[in-house]
Amino acid sequence: MGAVNQSIPFTQYVRPNGRKRTVSIERPDEIVAKAAGLIKAGARFEIEELTDGTVSMTVEHPDAEDEGQSVSHLLCANGPDVPATVDRLVEDAYLRLLPACDFARGGNGVAP
Repeated sequence: MGAVNQSIPFTQYVRPNGRKRTVSIERPDEIVAKAAGLIKAGARFEIEELTDGTVSMTVEHPDAEDEGQSVSHLLCANGPDVPATVDRLVEDAYLRLLPACDFARGGNGVAP
């Protein structure tokens, strides 16, 4: 049996009117596991291509102190930079929400 590709679900906002659709971005198992912890803790992933071709990615969480509930927000050029930027987005959000992610996995919610 072949390996199953792991992916992270994003809500993509499509130009010109911001129509929503679900897209998945394949990433290594370690990144996908962290993203799954974020999702289980209530986070959601969003992505859109801006009018200048830049890709905007965010992780949103209802308990985020930032305006608009953004936990992490990164920009990159559309193309080969996207996968590495997704990894950085997940890592950054995971560190910021580590207690919530740990709690969602059944831990005590205390960062190591």
